[in-house]
Amino acid sequence: MKKKQRRHILDNARQRSAEQLASELGLPLSEVRRVLAEAGPAAAPTSASTAVVTAGPQGPSWRHMGLVAAVALALRAVHLAVVRNTPLDDREFILDSAYYLRCAEAIAAGRFFDPESVYGSPLYPFYLALSQAVTGSPVLARLVQVVLDACTAGMVYRLCVRLSGSRKAGLLAGGLYAAYGLAIFYSALYLDVTLVTAFSVLLVSLMVEAQETRRTSYWLAAGAVAGLVLALKTNLLLFVPVWLVWVARHKADERAALLRGTGWMVLAAALTLAPFAARNLKMDGRFSPFPTHGGLNFYIGNNPDATGRYMRLPGISDEPIRQIRDSHRQAEQALGRTVSAAEASSYWMKRSTDWIASDPGAYAAVLLRKAGLLLDRQELPSNTNYEFCRRFSAVLSAPLAGFGLVAPLAFVGLSLWWSGGGRKARPVVLYVAAYAASVILLFVTDRYRFPVVPFLAAAAGWGGVWLWETARDPRSRYRLLTPGAVLLVSLIAVNAGTVMGGEKYSTDYSNLGNVLEREGRSAEALEAYLKAVELAPDNAAAIYNLANAYDERGDLESAQKHYLQAIEKDPTYVDALYNLALILRKKGNLDGAERAYRDILAVNPAYDRAYYSLGNVQLQKGRPRAARGHFEEALRINPANTGALIGLAQMDLAEGRRAEAIELYRKVLKIKPDHDKARAALAELGQS
Repeated sequence: MKKKQRRHILDNARQRSAEQLASELGLPLSEVRRVLAEAGPAAAPTSASTAVVTAGPQGPSWRHMGLVAAVALALRAVHLAVVRNTPLDDREFILDSAYYLRCAEAIAAGRFFDPESVYGSPLYPFYLALSQAVTGSPVLARLVQVVLDACTAGMVYRLCVRLSGSRKAGLLAGGLYAAYGLAIFYSALYLDVTLVTAFSVLLVSLMVEAQETRRTSYWLAAGAVAGLVLALKTNLLLFVPVWLVWVARHKADERAALLRGTGWMVLAAALTLAPFAARNLKMDGRFSPFPTHGGLNFYIGNNPDATGRYMRLPGISDEPIRQIRDSHRQAEQALGRTVSAAEASSYWMKRSTDWIASDPGAYAAVLLRKAGLLLDRQELPSNTNYEFCRRFSAVLSAPLAGFGLVAPLAFVGLSLWWSGGGRKARPVVLYVAAYAASVILLFVTDRYRFPVVPFLAAAAGWGGVWLWETARDPRSRYRLLTPGAVLLVSLIAVNAGTVMGGEKYSTDYSNLGNVLEREGRSAEALEAYLKAVELAPDNAAAIYNLANAYDERGDLESAQKHYLQAIEKDPTYVDALYNLALILRKKGNLDGAERAYRDILAVNPAYDRAYYSLGNVQLQKGRPRAARGHFEEALRINPANTGALIGLAQMDLAEGRRAEAIELYRKVLKIKPDHDKARAALAELGQS
């Protein structure tokens, strides 16, 4: 017997039966019993109060599992009720939510191949569309998410008990997830986070069962769930090589069994993903189930100016669809030719890899920065801030579990599982490591980090109970040295400092202003915008929104002043330049407006609205030929630019080309069936 095996037996005698230890290590039961006998009474539990698990490992209790899920459901249901009619209930408060809801409405209306839906999560718009088709609204989808996340808390309990053999640990783990603030928060939003998390926990749980039972049905089920996870987030791909390396380290017979199971899993995953790949093939000519903006996401987190967090790129909008279009057009400008979505993604990826190759030291510093952000207790926002949103919910404003509590205990639990939890626990540790690495490779936000939280909660349950029970037994306290050191270091690393200063709520006040503006609460909206600028005077987006507010109120001088301020803070802010040009046109300064539009095109030559507006300026200046050229260029860039189509139609009518004008108006209605101006023009021309 190896020394390592003997040490494992002695270290885990109080938590494992001799039979379980023999099974974990692949040793004869007689050898394990001999080691325990040689160690004497100290190696075995002497009473129920001195051992974490006394009469062998415990199995999950359905009653406990239901209790955990019920507590989680109650917290989420109350939260969902209290956020009604608050900004969190506004579909436009969060950019990505608004995008997914628009895609869902298109799919529910029968436009299954809506081109905009190709950019985000392939599965989530269909999930929302099902709710839209059944009930006429997406509310059912949100209710299902609340129930599903409560079930995730129950699954966390079950996973912890299966890996630790302790129901106490399972109850602590499930309770931590049930009361985890960010889990409650995301369960009530129109985002894919809850689905990603639930399917990830189910996947790992099925893999644990499949390893132990070697039943093909478990492997097939795990593969189907893996396909669903990949249809929501591609981070799981990084776990594949990690899993294969772990499988390769097994003995020949076990390795063969695991490889067979993995094969069944891959087959089921491929079948699950096939419909999404076929849909992408029809929409943009590539047989792949994954979105096309992976290269852009990689560049956001890996470029010379990268901070480790989400950052706005020069000349590229934050709004999801426009972000993809802007990045695609910048790629075409740089390459000097028309490119596909996949080629545009490759362009951004190559920019990152070229920078990494040219300055590996800077890249290493960025990776370290991202690792630090990943471990920080704060929840880093992308386009919504959990800490800010807590004020809208009595549940979220309560003292709930968070990363600062769960992560340190989790690192203790993970270390115990790796060193003494047996082979079935190690894939869970590897999954956590692989997922964390996938986030570090991109950039860190709370939404990207959150799907690993249920596994941390499961490990935290075991780590917390193990520390407590071991500390209670005087004869076992010597074993606290290494786990105690892990806990101390983790507490310091996770809770040592903050990464966001007082400006952290600026964007949130700005977004809140947008919601209040839509609700007609103009005075409150203006206060929110002013607060946003006060918190972060360099926040160009907040200054831009404030300028818009003044523009809406007819205060053109204040609006112009703040648009110029936004442009001063960010010279590539094309939306601010565009609105500034509109004000200059209102004031009759056509030359100034033309300069602003050309400044936009210097930043983003593919900004079709700038070409369309330049066409209108040329018409106002009496230059129809130049105007037509600008309208045609706008349509070359974006064939769905209805303004340019209307402009050309009006010019054709003025020049006597009635048939051409009618055809253009009909094109407008194909793009936007409820376009009043096109309908009225066709009616006037005697066309239905």
